[in-house]
Amino acid sequence: MQQGEPQRIVGTTGMHPGSTAVELVVAVTLLAVLSGICSELIVSTVRLRREERKRAWALQEAANAMETLFAKPWEALVVGKKEVGPCSPAGQPVLESAVVRQEVLAAGEARRLVVTVEWPNGEGKPSGSVSLVAYRFPPVAAQPASQSSRASGGISQLAQHTNLPPVGGNRGD
Repeated sequence: MQQGEPQRIVGTTGMHPGSTAVELVVAVTLLAVLSGICSELIVSTVRLRREERKRAWALQEAANAMETLFAKPWEALVVGKKEVGPCSPAGQPVLESAVVRQEVLAAGEARRLVVTVEWPNGEGKPSGSVSLVAYRFPPVAAQPASQSSRASGGISQLAQHTNLPPVGGNRGD
């Protein structure tokens, strides 16, 4: 051999016959297992997001129903009154056949307002539900002008006793 020529290695390079096939099978198996795990994660995430979306819509439906119920005059809030109806047209595509239940209960001199939204969950799961509860007290009768001035005087006395500046403060008036 001459001094400037590259040397050639003759023989095997340390690999056994068939080792690349085994490595390929192991790699494909690992890839299949990992893709199966990832697909399970994706499916469960999509299902969870769908359920959370339904819960958010149901909460919005309950809030709207509670606001409507709370806006009614005191005389219309009859104790023991129950109403059942469908959800709004905007919520029907998401909540399908959801039911909105409104109930007025006695709570001392107040009224306990309960709004519940129930929707089918499908897939063999129990139905979902969201409830809101609010208390509404009877309206306070309007006070005569002479009593309202006494009440404001009591507030200013309270402010003076707690070392707070009076309302309006000393702004250099």
